[in-house]
Amino acid sequence: MASVQADAAYEQVQKLQEQAFKVHLDITFNAPNIIIPTNSYSDQALLFDLGKLTLKTRFHDDPKRSLVEQQNVRLENVLASRIKLNRDNQILGEIILLECAELNTLINRLLYPEKVKTEPGVSIKIEWELVHVRLSFFSL
Repeated sequence: MASVQADAAYEQVQKLQEQAFKVHLDITFNAPNIIIPTNSYSDQALLFDLGKLTLKTRFHDDPKRSLVEQQNVRLENVLASRIKLNRDNQILGEIILLECAELNTLINRLLYPEKVKTEPGVSIKIEWELVHVRLSFFSL
């Protein structure tokens, strides 16, 4: 029974790959800030700012590889810090613990992989230049 379902799923994936559908994305949004208090009565917490996420798609014709879909995923301004909050949960003080440079991911997908047997159907390149960690023993 399970092997029949697995075979059916495999056939569906094969059909999907043969159709060479295009997906266009142009999205930018600010990811959430997450505040985690040290305990339920504390005015100190950890703040995780998940930064800004950008997703963009381009299509280009490559004479050697036919039509290529290029997805660019960028995550920037990610940081973690210790914070002190007032009674209204507004930040009074902050010590940055972790800062990250931009994380860029480039995904190239051949829309007609059967035409080019020597190239991978999907290639992924990730660039992350810097992760900066600060250790601090100061109290807020």
